[in-house]
Amino acid sequence: MSPNCCPTGVCATQGEITHHDQLVADAKNHRTYAIIGLAGGGAAVAAGAILFLTAARAPAAADAGVALWGDGRQVAGLTVVGRW
Repeated sequence: MSPNCCPTGVCATQGEITHHDQLVADAKNHRTYAIIGLAGGGAAVAAGAILFLTAARAPAAADAGVALWGDGRQVAGLTVVGRW
């Protein structure tokens, strides 16, 4: 753009006016792409949040263990305990 170009276009050449019009059209196209991208990204975040919040919870992990026991004299044992 020429530094002498007025916003009204009165002192602009036809080439400058054409260049300005092309820049405005390009800016409007890019604005549309940005809005579409933002809407798509927002929809993806919303879908992810819905899936995360409504997903079935994983079952509790299986617990297993081994316990030694005895009566303090001669009787002792080994017990396997768990939950599957």
